[in-house]
Amino acid sequence: MLMRRVVVISLVCMCVTMQYTHAQFIGLGVSPKAGFCTLGGAIGVEADLYIDRWVVAVDYLHMEGWSFKNPGQYYTNQVGVFFGRTFGPQLLQFHTLAGAAKTSGVRNTGIIGYNYQVLHQIFGHEPIYGQEAFNQIGFVAKAGIRFIPSRVFSMGLDLQTNLNKKQSIGMVLVSLQFGLLREPYQKTKKID
Repeated sequence: MLMRRVVVISLVCMCVTMQYTHAQFIGLGVSPKAGFCTLGGAIGVEADLYIDRWVVAVDYLHMEGWSFKNPGQYYTNQVGVFFGRTFGPQLLQFHTLAGAAKTSGVRNTGIIGYNYQVLHQIFGHEPIYGQEAFNQIGFVAKAGIRFIPSRVFSMGLDLQTNLNKKQSIGMVLVSLQFGLLREPYQKTKKID
C-alpha cells in the first residue's frame, strides 16, 4: 500500500515537472544489471526517465545468498523508486539517486540443528538453518558512473544500498543501458 503511494506521488511529481518546465531533453532508458551484494549475487532491471539532468528511476532486483559464512537457502526481492540527478559531460556521467524500496524475501536466522545423516565437508554434518520471511519498506540510495559512447547505449557501474530494519544490503552492480540517453552533440561554428 505504501509502495503504491510512493509510485503515484513520484509519477505526479514527474508529470508536474514535465508540464511546468520547458525541458530541453527528455529521454528513456532500460538497463539490465548484475553484480555482487552482501548476500551473494544480484540480478535485475531498471527503467529510467531523464528530464534534462534529473532522473526518475524504477528498479527490480533479485538477490540470492551463496556464501560459505551463511550457506542456507535465502533470497531477497527489491522493487524501488528513485529520484536523482546526473552530473558531468555527455560522454562520462555521474549520477546520484535516492528513494524508497519494498524489500521482501526469506533470510536465515542461524543454525538450529544438524542433519547427522549427511556428512558435510566444512561443518562435519550438514547444518539446518532457521528461516524467516520478511517484508519491509526501506531507504535506498545509489551512486554511479556511466560511459555513454552513443545516444542509445551506455555502460555503467553503480554502488547501491538498501537500509531497512530486517535485511540491510549493499551492492556493486554493472549495467548496460539502452534507450534515448543523452542529447546529440552540438556542433559549434568557428568564428573567424
